[in-house]
Amino acid sequence: MKAAAARLAVRIAGFIEPARRAAWWADILYLQSRGRSGVREAASCLVSAPWLLVRRAAARPAMVGGLVCVTLALVVATGLEVQLDRARLYGQLDARLAADAQPFRRVVAPRVRTAADLRQGAARWLSELPLQDGESAMVAFDESFVVSAGSRSPVDALSPQQLEGLLRSKVEGWRTLSGRHGDVRALTVPVKGAGGTLVVTASRGAVDGAVAATLRARGTAAGAGLLVAALLLLLWARRVPPTPAAAAAD
Repeated sequence: MKAAAARLAVRIAGFIEPARRAAWWADILYLQSRGRSGVREAASCLVSAPWLLVRRAAARPAMVGGLVCVTLALVVATGLEVQLDRARLYGQLDARLAADAQPFRRVVAPRVRTAADLRQGAARWLSELPLQDGESAMVAFDESFVVSAGSRSPVDALSPQQLEGLLRSKVEGWRTLSGRHGDVRALTVPVKGAGGTLVVTASRGAVDGAVAATLRARGTAAGAGLLVAALLLLLWARRVPPTPAAAAAD
C-alpha cells in the first residue's frame, strides 16, 4: 500500500513538473527495488514540484513580464472602474440636491422681500419637498432655521460650527464637509432679499458604501483573473523545456 501511494505521488509530481518526471520515476523504482517504500522521497518530490515549476517559469523573462503586464492591467482597470463609479454616483447625488433647490430658486426666492415672507414661503415649500433618504433641507433666517421632514442624519453628522457656517453662508456653492459618520455634501443658496440662506445637504455614506461594494466585487474579479493568468502561464511553463542555466543549476 505504501509503495503504491509513493508511486502515485511521484506520478502527480511528474505531471506538475514534467522536466523531472523521468528522473523521479527512476528514483522511486530503484528505492522500491531495494525494499524501501519510498514514501518520504515521494512526498518530497510532490512538495517540491510546484516550486520547481514556478522557478522554471520565473527564469524566463517573457513569462514574468506577461504576468506583470496582466497584473498591472487588472489593477489599472479595477481602479479606473471604481473611480468612474464614484464620480457617477457623486454626480447623481449633486444632481438630486440641485433639483431639490431649483424650485426654491424659481418659486420662493423671487417673492421674498422680508424675513416674514421667507418664513412663510420656506415653511410651505419645505413641507412639500420630496426629499430622499439621507437628504435634508434647511432655510436660515434671523437667528433660527426651518428643517424639512427630510432625514436629520446629515445634520446630526455635522459639528455645531460646521452647521452654523452653512446656515450663515452668503455665497452660493457646493461644500464637502467631514462629519462624524462620513462626508456630507451641501449646497448653499443665499436669499438676498431677506438675508436668509437655503441649505440642502445629503450624506455620502450610501454612496461610499456602494463604492466599497463595487471595489470588493472588482477586486475579487481581478484576483480571480490574476489567478487564472498565473495558472495559464504555469501550464505554458510545463511545455517549455528548462533553460540551460536552470538545467545546470539543478
